Amino acid sequence: MPKSLTTTDKMPHQTINKLFESSPLYTSNLYDSKQKSRSHLVLFETITDKYSNDDDNGNNKKKSRSTKKSARQLEHSNAIGYLGRPLSSLSPRQYRQNYDDDHHYKSVNDVYKYHQRTSTPIQRATNPKIQTAASRNESSAVRAALIGVLGKIYPSFSTPQIYYSNNNFDCKNSFHHPFSQQSSSGTIVHHQKYNHRKWPYNQQLQSFSIIMTDEQRLQQQTEQESSQNRVLIKNGKIVNDDAIFKADIYVEDGIIKDVGPHLIVPGGVKTIDANGFFVLPGGIDTHTHMNATFMNAKTADDFYSGTRAALAGGTTTIMDFVLTEKGQSLIESFKKYRSQSDGLACCDYTFRVVIPEFIKGKTDSEMDTLVREHGINSFKLFMAYKDVLMLRDDDLINVLIKCRQLGALPVVHAENGDIIDYNIRKLKNMGITGPEGHLQSRPEEVEAEAVTRITTMANQVNCPVYIVHVNSKSAADAIVEARKRGCLVYGEPIAAGIGSDGTHYFNKCWQHAAGHVMSPPLRPDRSTSEHLINMLASGQLQTIGSDHCVFKTADKARGMKDFSMIPNGVNGVEERLMILWEKAVRPGKLDPRQFVAITSTNAAKIFNLYPRKGRLAKGSDADLVIWGPKPHVIRAENHNSNGDFNIFEGTQVSFGPLVVISNGRVVFDENGLHVVQGSGRFLPCAPNSSFLWHSIRDRERTLPIRIDRDGKDEQQQQQQQPNQQQPTVPRTPPTATVAAAQNGNTPLIPSMVPGTPPQQFPQTIEPPYTKENMGTPNFYKGTTRSGVRNLQDSSFNLSGAQIDDDKIGKTAIRVQNPPGGRSSGIW
Repeated sequence: MPKSLTTTDKMPHQTINKLFESSPLYTSNLYDSKQKSRSHLVLFETITDKYSNDDDNGNNKKKSRSTKKSARQLEHSNAIGYLGRPLSSLSPRQYRQNYDDDHHYKSVNDVYKYHQRTSTPIQRATNPKIQTAASRNESSAVRAALIGVLGKIYPSFSTPQIYYSNNNFDCKNSFHHPFSQQSSSGTIVHHQKYNHRKWPYNQQLQSFSIIMTDEQRLQQQTEQESSQNRVLIKNGKIVNDDAIFKADIYVEDGIIKDVGPHLIVPGGVKTIDANGFFVLPGGIDTHTHMNATFMNAKTADDFYSGTRAALAGGTTTIMDFVLTEKGQSLIESFKKYRSQSDGLACCDYTFRVVIPEFIKGKTDSEMDTLVREHGINSFKLFMAYKDVLMLRDDDLINVLIKCRQLGALPVVHAENGDIIDYNIRKLKNMGITGPEGHLQSRPEEVEAEAVTRITTMANQVNCPVYIVHVNSKSAADAIVEARKRGCLVYGEPIAAGIGSDGTHYFNKCWQHAAGHVMSPPLRPDRSTSEHLINMLASGQLQTIGSDHCVFKTADKARGMKDFSMIPNGVNGVEERLMILWEKAVRPGKLDPRQFVAITSTNAAKIFNLYPRKGRLAKGSDADLVIWGPKPHVIRAENHNSNGDFNIFEGTQVSFGPLVVISNGRVVFDENGLHVVQGSGRFLPCAPNSSFLWHSIRDRERTLPIRIDRDGKDEQQQQQQQPNQQQPTVPRTPPTATVAAAQNGNTPLIPSMVPGTPPQQFPQTIEPPYTKENMGTPNFYKGTTRSGVRNLQDSSFNLSGAQIDDDKIGKTAIRVQNPPGGRSSGIW
C-alpha cells in the first residue's frame, strides 16, 4: 500500500456527501456564469471492465450478457467532458441529456444523476436485473464511483492501488455523492495518469482518487499550475525565414526559453512530439476587419469568432483596422475599437487607423498622439470609395509627409475612385445591376494607375508605402516598376487572389457571385494567381494577408438590384496559410523558409514586431504551429467563421496546422479549439522600424545641389575674393554671348566682328585622369587618334609615363590579310 493512501479514518456516506457540497471542484470560480458557455465540468471517467466485475474478495467473475452490455455503454460514454473539451467529444445521448441550449451543463446534480444512471457499478447496485457482485455490496459500488467519477486533475497511483484499499472507506449506508475536500487526516484529491501512445500528446488520461495530506495537495496544485505554462516540443523541423534545422523548443510562461537539440528541462512539462513535422512561427495576418460596420452592414465575425478562426488556421497575430468616418475623432474611434476587442480576442492583435480626411492642425495632431501614446505605427489611406473614404492627391501628400515625420507606414488601398464612380454610373445606365458590374467597373488599369500614382507621390515625399490586396497582374507589375525606380514600396496579395478568381462574378447564382464581391475585385484571368505567386517567390511582393471581412448572405442581398450596394468582403483568415501552401509550396514555387517569410517574418519586420513575432528563437513570443499533412476539403459548414459562405468551397488542401500554440498555451490540436475569450493582447507597435526607415533616413542626408549666383562671371568673383574658396561646383566659364546677356548688353558673336581678338579664359581644372605621370592607371586607357580604345596597348609602365597618341602604335582594326596568309572563319 502506498504511503499516501494509508489512513485509519473511516469515511461514512454522510461525510462524503457533506464534503461533496463544499468541494472546490464546483465552486463559483470554476463554474460561474462567465464560464458556462466556454468551459465544461470535470466529471470523469469510469472504471475498467476488470474491476467492475470483482466480488467482495477481489475475485473476477465471468461477465453476464447484461454486464457486458453495460460495460460497452460505459466505454462508449467514457467521460462526460472536461475543461476545454469540445462538444464534439460527447455522444448524442450525452449531449441531449446534459446540455441545454446555451451549451453548458444544466447543473451538477443533473450531471451526477446521469452518471448514476449510466455508470456500470451504480447501475448494478440499483438494477435488480443485473445480478453481479457489485450489486450485493455498496462498498464496491462506492469505491468504483470514487475511482471513475472524480475528475482528472493530478497524476498519481494506479487504479488497482486505489481499488483494493478497502480500509479507507466505510460505505455501509446508502450511496451519495462521492466527492470530498477536507477530512480529519487528509483530502480526497483527483488524479490523472498519462499514456504515451497517442500523438501529439503523451497525456491520455485515466482518472482515480487518493487520500493525501493537505501539504501534499497544495504542493501538487502548485506544480500543476506551473506545469500548465511549460511546453516542450521535441524533434521538430524548426523553420525560420533563414534556416531549417531539427531541434527542441522549450516554452515557459508564454516565452521561448530555449531552442536546441536534446534540451534538459524541469519536471512537470507538457511534451509534444513533433518528429517528422514542421514547426513554424505563428502566422501574422496583415489585413483583417473584425467587428466592423461598412456599407451599412456589420461583419459576421467579431473579435472572438474571428480570432478563433485565425487560430484554427495557424495565425496567432492579426492586424485589424479602425474604421473612421469623416468628422469623427481618430483617437475616440481607436478607443472604441480597443474596448470592443480587449475582452473578446483570443489571439494577439494590433490596429491601423483609417484616415478619411486631412484637416490641418487636427488630423496631424491626432496622428501624432496615436503614434506616441497608443502604439500605432501605420495608417490606412483610401484612393477609392469616392465621397466616403477617398483622399484627394493633396491630402494624400499631406498624410505621407506626416507619416514620414512620425516614422509611421502608410497602408494604401489603391484604386482610382473617380474612374470607378464614372464606370458605375455608366454600367447602371446600361442596365447592368448584378455582381458582374462590380468587376467591370474596376478594370485592372484602374488599380495599376493608382499604384503608380501613390508610389510616385511617396517617392517624391521620401516615404515608404505599403499596398494592400494586390489582386491583378497590372498592379503587381506597377509595384515592380516602382521598385526599379528606387521607390520603397511593399505589396500584399491576399489569399482570395491566390486561391480563387473572378470568373465567379459571372455565375448564374446571384448568391454565389455576390459572395465573391470585394475590392479590388478578383480577376477573371486565371493566370493571375500564378503571376502573384511568382512575384512572392522573387521577393517583389513581400507578404500575404486575408482581407477577412465577412458578411452574411442576407447582408449581401442589400445589393440585389444594385451591385454598388453589395457589401465588399470575403473570408480567408482561417484558410490563408493552407491556401498558400497548397498553391505555392506543394508545386515547388516556394520552399518552407520563403513560406515563413511571407506569412509571418516579413510582416513582423515591416511593422516593427520582429523578433518578438515572426521567429522561433530564444526570447521570442511562444507563438508556433506544428505543421504537417492534414488532407481535407474546405467547406463553409465546418469552418470556424460565423460567415455562411466560403469562397474556397470545395478546395482540396493537403497540409495544415496540427497543433497551434499561442502565448505558450495549446489552443488548437486534434481535439479542436481550446481558446480562452479575452486572452489575446493588444500589441503596441513602435514607429521607425529599422527595416523601413534606415534607408529613408540615409536618403534625407543626400540634399539637393544648390547653386549661388550673383550675376557676375567666375573671373570677376575670383578677383574680388582672391583668398576665399568658392563653394561652387566647377563648371566651364560662360561664353561672351552668355556673359553679355548676363550683364544686360547686346550679345555679340566674335566671329562676326572683324578685328576682335580671341577672348582669354582662365585655365579650367582638368580631370585627374588626363594628367601624365600617374603610375599605372588601371582604371583608364586613353583613346587613339581614330577615337577608339587601343585594345592591344598595355597600361603597365615602369617609368610611369603614358603612351601618347602621337606615337605610332598598333592599329585596333583587324586586318584582312594577317601575316601567314588569309584565313577563313571568324576573320
